[in-house]
This record gives sequence, C-alpha cells and structure tokens, in this order.
Amino acid sequence: MLEHFADLLTKYFSNVKYNGFISSRPVENQEAHQARVDINLILDEVHLIILCAGVNPSLTVTPPPAIGGYVQRIDVVMNFHNLAHYQIPPKMVLDFVIRASGIYSRELRRALIRTFNPLFWIGCAFDCVARLPFVFLGKIGFNQKKAEASLIGRLLKSGLYLVTFFASLFTVLHFLGYLEPVKNLLRDLIDKLR
Repeated sequence: MLEHFADLLTKYFSNVKYNGFISSRPVENQEAHQARVDINLILDEVHLIILCAGVNPSLTVTPPPAIGGYVQRIDVVMNFHNLAHYQIPPKMVLDFVIRASGIYSRELRRALIRTFNPLFWIGCAFDCVARLPFVFLGKIGFNQKKAEASLIGRLLKSGLYLVTFFASLFTVLHFLGYLEPVKNLLRDLIDKLR
C-alpha cells in the first residue's frame, strides 16, 4: 500500500506545474488529476498505516518574518496538495512514506511472530481494558493523554492491569477445572503465613 501510494505521489508531483513561484497555485494536467483522485481514495488508510508505524508525518512551518503569520504543524501526507502553499518540497511527503515502509520491512519477521503469538493478543486485550476509563474521560471532555500520564492515572492503569490479569487467570483456571485446587492451595499458604 505504501509503495503504491509513493508511486501515485510521484506521478502526481511529476505532472503538476506551477505558474511563477513554487508557492503559486499548482496546475494539474489530466494525469495529475487522476493521480490526485487515486491518492484521495486511499489517503486515510495510508495515513493510518504511517501513524501505526510510529512515524509522525508533520512538519513545523514558520513563515518568514517579513510576511508574518503563525508557526503551525502541517501534516504533509494529509496536505499533499497544499505543499506549495507552505513552500514544502514534495520529496518531504515521500520521505515519510519511505520511512514508514522501511519500518514495516524491518519489522516483518517480528510482526509475523506477533500475529500468531496468543500472549501478544492477550496483552492487547489488557491494554484495551486498562485504557477504558481514560477513553471515557476523553469522551466527556477531559484531556485523555494528560490523565493517562499523571501519577494517579499510571497507578490506576497499573491496578487495572493487575485486576484484569488475575480475573483472566481465575477465569481460565475455572474453565480448566483447576480453580478449587488453586483456592485450596492459596488458603493453605495463607494459613501457614499466619
């Protein structure tokens, strides 16, 4: 998908012309227009793939002091058609796409192992359960990231991991028929410690 996206970007940018300065409005020929349509059809999915690789395709744009304006972060993938306005060279988008593609190529073996590793999926389920209170806080208007990063948030998350772990463990033991022997073993240990 990333390689296809890079090809479409190359096709788009090689068929776009600028009247005058690079910051002027781009003029698209028929090939560029079709490439832009094809890019827009897969843009959201590709953007998510890039973000999931851990690559943030954003740049800080600072306008020249003579022109004025404010400093802003621009997502170059989502704004590929506006790069000329911000005077960002098209190769910057391709750099982010190629970086994400390289990460996925390096992680291919580990990703295959993770796909078939049940412990990975159990960990993902634990993550989902532990994040539920913070997602709720985010939905009602609080800053979800700040809540998760706070000391209380980290303690709550750790507690939820432990509760989820022991609830899962006891559920598995119950289905396997080992819950009663484990309870008896725990009672015996507690009695010995007293």
